[in-house]
Amino acid sequence: MEESKIHGKYFINSKESIIQDSLIGQCLTNENIVYYPEYNFIYDKSILKTNQVRLVCGGGSGHEPAHGGFVLDGMLTCAVCGDIFSSPSCANIIKAIEEIYSDSGVIVIVKNYQGDIINFSLACELFKSKNKKVEMIIVDDDISLANQNEIKDEKLKMFNKRRGLCGTVLAYKILGTLAKQYYTFEEILEFARNIIPALYTCGVSVTT
Repeated sequence: MEESKIHGKYFINSKESIIQDSLIGQCLTNENIVYYPEYNFIYDKSILKTNQVRLVCGGGSGHEPAHGGFVLDGMLTCAVCGDIFSSPSCANIIKAIEEIYSDSGVIVIVKNYQGDIINFSLACELFKSKNKKVEMIIVDDDISLANQNEIKDEKLKMFNKRRGLCGTVLAYKILGTLAKQYYTFEEILEFARNIIPALYTCGVSVTT
C-alpha cells in the first residue's frame, strides 16, 4: 500500500478511502468478484452463471472483512456496503439486487439494526410490488435480549434491540451451501426460519 500510514492498530491509506480500498482488495484476491464503486457493492460473477438462489447481505462498514469478505462461492452472492457504521442507501441496495437478480429468487439477509431493516425492507418491497421473488430475513442472535421470533406482542418487537452478530456468518454458510446445491427459494427460506431462532451469540470483552 503506497503512502500507507499506521493509525493505531490499523493499516490504512486514508480514512476517506478505507471502504473502497477494502472492496478493491476483495477483487484482487478473487477474480470472480466484481465491484461497483458508485454503488458500493460487490458480487460474485461466477454465481450469476447459474440459476441458483441469490443471497444478499450488507450494512455499515467498519467491521471488515464483513460484509464483502463473505462474498464467494457457497456463501453470499452480493454484499452492499454502507459508510462507516451506517446502513447502505435504499438506492444502492436496489441497484445491487437488480444486478444479481435471478428468477430463482433473492434472499436478503439483514442483521437486526434499525437502519438496515428500514433500507433493505424498502428495497425488497419495491421488487415484491413488481412480482419479483425477493424476501428478507432478519438475524438477531445476540443473547442479551429476547429472540425476535419469541415476542408475540407486535408493539414490543419495535423495541427489541437484539443485534445480529457472529451467528449471521453461520447463516451465510448454511444458506449459501443450500443455494449451491440448488435448493429452491422456498426451501431455503424454510431452513432460514428454522435456524435463525437457534442461533445464539454471547459477546465477551476482556478489557473495558
